[in-house]
Amino acid sequence: MKKYQGSWHIEKKPLFRNCFFIECRDKKELKSTLSRQHCSDFLAEAVMSGITSLRLEQEEFLKELMQPETKTISMSTGYIKDGTTYVTQGPLQGREKFIRRIDRHKRLAWLMLPEGEGQWELRTGLEIISKG
Repeated sequence: MKKYQGSWHIEKKPLFRNCFFIECRDKKELKSTLSRQHCSDFLAEAVMSGITSLRLEQEEFLKELMQPETKTISMSTGYIKDGTTYVTQGPLQGREKFIRRIDRHKRLAWLMLPEGEGQWELRTGLEIISKG
């Protein structure tokens, strides 16, 4: 969410910078699909060499957060009580343990992907309506 012209507006941004997700059964199928789409050999090789497969837990986590038809993550709403975050609505409900940081001004929550290799961080919308 971003506030301008006196009201709040929903902003859509990529979940991860400099990467995209391709859902496929195996790498051979992906390579044949790229060649059928008339991708240049250079692009196909670059895609194939840069592939990092998600673990099953990571894939399920992302799919649970996303709306299946639009592949977007909607805003969540919650509150903070005694230093603990409680999410009452939205895809982050029940996933409070993955929240690492909250920016109440920008209405953002930083999450860490479960079982991740390295630090896979993502940001999603979270509006904190009260703090007590």
